[in-house]
Amino acid sequence: MNGPILTIRADASHQGGTGHIMRTLAIAQEWISRGGNCTYICASLPDTFLRRLELENCRVERLVSTPTSAEEIVETSTLLQKLKPHWLLIDGYSFTPSYQASLNLPKKTKLAVISDFGCNDFDDPDLAIHSNIEDLVDYTAAPNKTIILSGSDYILIRKEILNTTTSPTPIIPKEKNLLITMGGSDPMEASFLSCQEILKHKHFQQLNIQVILGAAYPTIGKMHTIQPDS
Repeated sequence: MNGPILTIRADASHQGGTGHIMRTLAIAQEWISRGGNCTYICASLPDTFLRRLELENCRVERLVSTPTSAEEIVETSTLLQKLKPHWLLIDGYSFTPSYQASLNLPKKTKLAVISDFGCNDFDDPDLAIHSNIEDLVDYTAAPNKTIILSGSDYILIRKEILNTTTSPTPIIPKEKNLLITMGGSDPMEASFLSCQEILKHKHFQQLNIQVILGAAYPTIGKMHTIQPDS
């Protein structure tokens, strides 16, 4: 591979994690647009997301070990020693500070962590990214070497959203259409429960309801039991 290498450690499944894949993709897109190469390291990843990452010119290395296990740490470390990336970016709530500290990084590889909740999210990274609208988390206790990128300037937005030319949707005086989406996997069946509650009310029974099911939503999910005209 030519160009500087970025590796991203993230997982996605029906239980969650699709947001971690999709927000890190914003960084991968920008990295690649500047002449770099990106490799995702994943222990679990639905095929739909695999295809999406490959369409974005990202490589994907699949792990065979149980996520965050001692075996996985060794397997990931071995991959990193082989790839020798410039940066390793970690995004996922299961990748604890002890997990990060246990990884054997190549000598020149720098570590970046996406953090949602503060200093308890990381051990000793070179960079921590707090990608949220409001800058409410206290990072004063972060290690001296850690650069903190926090606030609305660092929200991770993918290129297909930034480049949209769609006009704003006009406000409809009386509701006719309702769009429901609950993320990439909807493990709590929130879409199904929302539809159930909405259809209990006579006022809403004439609504045209459309539900977007995420790529990790299972084929046995409850939403597949709803008839299109119900």
